[in-house]
Amino acid sequence: MDLQLSIYGENVYALPLEVFTCKTVIKMKLGTDFGIDFLPKNAWLPALETLCLDSIRFYDLHDCAFQALLFASPELKELIIDVKLNLRLVPNPQWDGLYPDDEDVYSSNPANLIKGIRHVKILELSSSFSFEALNFFHRSFPLYECLNLLILNHVDVEFCWQFLPFLLKKAPNLKTLIIKGGLHCGEEPDYGYVCRCLSNYSCLPSSNIEVLKINLAEGGTVAELEQLKNFLGKLTSLQLLQVGSWKKLRKEFMSDLLKLPRASSKCKIQQTRLQ
Repeated sequence: MDLQLSIYGENVYALPLEVFTCKTVIKMKLGTDFGIDFLPKNAWLPALETLCLDSIRFYDLHDCAFQALLFASPELKELIIDVKLNLRLVPNPQWDGLYPDDEDVYSSNPANLIKGIRHVKILELSSSFSFEALNFFHRSFPLYECLNLLILNHVDVEFCWQFLPFLLKKAPNLKTLIIKGGLHCGEEPDYGYVCRCLSNYSCLPSSNIEVLKINLAEGGTVAELEQLKNFLGKLTSLQLLQVGSWKKLRKEFMSDLLKLPRASSKCKIQQTRLQ
């Protein structure tokens, strides 16, 4: 009735197929850090009500093993995904191009999942793979009316944020934006150090963000200051901007930041220590 498997091993480890054909199990917890390549054709868990996945990867290139697991659980009432859900695009084996720029070349399509979490209140994105998936499938964004807290937290600040303007436009009630991993800056001064993927943050004037917390990965460079200039100058509902850095902030940075024009007269600026 209650099955818990916690396995620390190589990614090639395969679960016994009987795990997915047990007719009596009510609660199942699978982890940690291994992959499920496929489910047997006769997979059926008719009594399963609670499923907890802890750092599980689904590798099937020709079908969706995760979807097959859900289909095999008709009585499922509670799904818990612990640690994180990592969206990783897998190119279609029959596609031999060099630069994928069309969602049709992928055999993994997260569009249904992107639409299925439309009622989420808190969303944290912390993987370059997920950023890539959202970049290619941003047309699938539904209206995220319940989303009030968005957290961007990943270490590859050079990876483009093409999805962000589309996501912000689809989140009319977003109140707090936290950027932990650093700002994504362009490298061309002619474009104001804002990468073209962000379209000069043209989505900001229509946003209702009230609290903005940002980690400056480089300690307050000219490029980071130019980015903050866009946030302050375009967010009309902003009430608080908190900035911090793992590095020591440039001496003149806070003075320069406080001089920037603000679209919101209620906006306060604070320097904070990162936890």
